[in-house]
Amino acid sequence: MIRDSYDLDIICHFPRESDENPETLKDIYYVVKEVLESDYDVEEKTSAIRIKNKIAGTSDYHIDVVPGRYMDGDEGDVFLYKTLDGNRIQTNIDTHVDHIKNS
Repeated sequence: MIRDSYDLDIICHFPRESDENPETLKDIYYVVKEVLESDYDVEEKTSAIRIKNKIAGTSDYHIDVVPGRYMDGDEGDVFLYKTLDGNRIQTNIDTHVDHIKNS
């Protein structure tokens, strides 16, 4: 966070798919985007949504909201929607945190 180009990622992960929660990853991504658009200008990124300040002439936030769905339970591996090709990628926030702690 010492560079001007840093960003903050906010995870927005939902429970795994079930009969009560049948939304696709694409549905999740675009519903989150639609909700954010009510208060922010947004930019689609590969697997995140960049929120920007709606007030002209003010500096933008450096915040990405990362919608996804847990693969199993409510922690661990997560699938994210890829806007570029409509596929999904797998990630794990604990793995990322451990990597940073140990670097």
